[in-house]
Amino acid sequence: MSIPAGDDIWKKVKLSISCAINKTFPFLHGLRDNEIISQEDFEKCEREANSNRGINEAIYNMLRGLEFNELTYRKLFCKENLDAYQDLQPIYKSLKNGLPHVSYELLPHRSSALNIGKRVQKEKHQILDFQSDELNVSCGKAKGVLYKKKLAAGVSQKCIRDDGGNWYTPIEFERKGGRGSQKNWRKSIHCNRFQLKTLIEKGYLLNPPRSSPMKNKISRLCLRKKKVTEFSQLWSQAGLVGNASELTQFQLPGIPVQCGAVKGVLYKHRFVAGPLKKCIRMEERWCTAKEFVEINDKITNGSYNKDIHFNEGPLQNLIEDGTLKTHSNDCSCYNCKGIKWTENDDTCEVCKEDGFLMCCDSCPRSFHGVCHVPDASITKSKKWICTFCKIESQFSEKSSNQRDVLGYQMVPRHRLKCEFLLLKVCCQDARDFAKDPIKRIKEKLQKKLYQNVGDFIYDVQQTFSNFQITQDEKIREMIQKSQDEFEKNFKEVFSIK
Repeated sequence: MSIPAGDDIWKKVKLSISCAINKTFPFLHGLRDNEIISQEDFEKCEREANSNRGINEAIYNMLRGLEFNELTYRKLFCKENLDAYQDLQPIYKSLKNGLPHVSYELLPHRSSALNIGKRVQKEKHQILDFQSDELNVSCGKAKGVLYKKKLAAGVSQKCIRDDGGNWYTPIEFERKGGRGSQKNWRKSIHCNRFQLKTLIEKGYLLNPPRSSPMKNKISRLCLRKKKVTEFSQLWSQAGLVGNASELTQFQLPGIPVQCGAVKGVLYKHRFVAGPLKKCIRMEERWCTAKEFVEINDKITNGSYNKDIHFNEGPLQNLIEDGTLKTHSNDCSCYNCKGIKWTENDDTCEVCKEDGFLMCCDSCPRSFHGVCHVPDASITKSKKWICTFCKIESQFSEKSSNQRDVLGYQMVPRHRLKCEFLLLKVCCQDARDFAKDPIKRIKEKLQKKLYQNVGDFIYDVQQTFSNFQITQDEKIREMIQKSQDEFEKNFKEVFSIK
């Protein structure tokens, strides 16, 4: 048994090895008995394996401290381990060939072998080269080649080429494959039976921004990947934009508008279906252009294109220069006929992505079930209220001091407040840098593992502190802003004086 060259290989297979271990014996005991790990490391790994972290994370943490040498290699892949852990075998074979092994989590699930038989067993030992700059992809009956570098430039880039030489954006390719109604290309498009969403999560693909980078400051604010959906934030950007010609250049997805003192944000992709469609998002609801004008009591028999203004100019100017367009009555495009515009937002409040969304029946917000806190993906109720709306009735309690609040037992009303605080954190950009710790905090809340409010607050503050040590000043500022907002919300929701 010869050792494959380089520490780079070791870095790439640690996760795969840890995911292949489903029990500590004989793997962990063999490493201790052969003095690969100390008795102290053995006991620490055993404790972590029996804790909330689970065996896979415990094994991974242990492997991080190992030096990859001939002895380690031999003991990791000894006959006893290969016999006891079948999922180690494909990793061992790939290492013998000097190839980095694909993460175990990307392999077909063992239970699928019941239906597919020998074909799955053959595929399970196949090495999938997700490191290549070009990937064969499919969506329904559509097939093509995805170019990673083009995709990294933005979702609007044509990055998939079919056999006929035609180029498509991911969304266009999804429609070509007949899955356009799903509006979630990350799940609709597959590479060798794996969703692109999975490849993005595992780091084989960069998660592309919603549009190509632009040099202009305004375009970066308005078209960044995490597009702004909160009403007050988008309206505050209105002062940055000069006139209608600038709107055409930057192609804003949402245009801040007002009619007298009434304010809202007009979304162009909804407006194309006509002004009688719900295309203007107010802070508390969606409305049509006509309804938006009627809210202003001072205007009677108004005309939306003259009475609704943007940046001191009537909407009519934007219609005339082509910034705003409406399709004909017989148009059968997706925006006009393919979707029914609802009272709720088109994207998730947390991740700003579309897809299958849970729509709150009390406000315009929408969420993916797994993005909401608590997880709402398994709810069976016909009427669903988000945590933001549930918490509104909880702000009227008597004032308390912070020490007392931290000692509160985690009864249902206090758990709801903690869920509200965590959901607010999830809706901020800083969540991208603390995704895993936030996920663990969410799971602990859901499993009712917190005994009191103080334990929850400590975990969140510790998460912020851990990311404050980064060398990137912009990230530190973002984390600090999120931390300040969290502490402000904490005092408000628990009425701390």
